[in-house]
Amino acid sequence: MGKRSARKRRSRLRFPRIKKALAKNAPTRKGFANLRPGLQREYTDHVVSAKRDETKTKRIEKILPMIAAGIGLNDIYR
Repeated sequence: MGKRSARKRRSRLRFPRIKKALAKNAPTRKGFANLRPGLQREYTDHVVSAKRDETKTKRIEKILPMIAAGIGLNDIYR
């Protein structure tokens, strides 16, 4: 069998804009901390995938209430 190498852990939050938005609102910050790592990654990837700054800002504004409620990004479709 081949060698097994240690997997690199991805950082939970690698986007400073989301970090700033979460720092301003305690319930949202708690909601984000309570989300599973996969859902946290979904939210950050959703914001990071936007090309324009305006789009990133709009996406952050849209997801903050969802994070506070503990809803996943795609849960509205289930």
